[in-house]
Amino acid sequence: MLDRLMTHKTDRTIQHWGIGPNHDLLDFPSLNSWHTGFLNSIASETPGKTTGHNLVVGDHIASKITNMELHQTIEENSTREFRWTGPWHGIINGTHGFTFEEIDGGKGTRLTQWEEFSGAMSFFMKPSMPGGKKTAEGFVLLNGDLKKKAEEEVRKRSA
Repeated sequence: MLDRLMTHKTDRTIQHWGIGPNHDLLDFPSLNSWHTGFLNSIASETPGKTTGHNLVVGDHIASKITNMELHQTIEENSTREFRWTGPWHGIINGTHGFTFEEIDGGKGTRLTQWEEFSGAMSFFMKPSMPGGKKTAEGFVLLNGDLKKKAEEEVRKRSA
């Protein structure tokens, strides 16, 4: 069977993310002001929608991940989850998601970033393969940058 499934998952705890856990992530135009790595850009391809805040299931985005251009379809966009899916040259399909779980009685958020890969070449995304290693490293970097950005905003609001 050629269709394989490879999954990557990382999580990070963010202290008291009060304005909505996905607020910074969905502000596509400001992405490069707080993250300069794995996720090079993300933009809505749906007319009239410039950020992810008002995207709905079925809307489309374009992203550049490690300089690969991808076109994806939104599968979920809520305060608890942001998820898209899309192919890469017809040989790998990826479903990428971010989940946000309130923890410690509202004093924090657990951010989980994950991706499931399928398709004839998905074995290149195994954790032991270069594609899998780069993906795992990128997830850690993006989650760390998002944590830093969110916690800075909390400190500013508290000052």
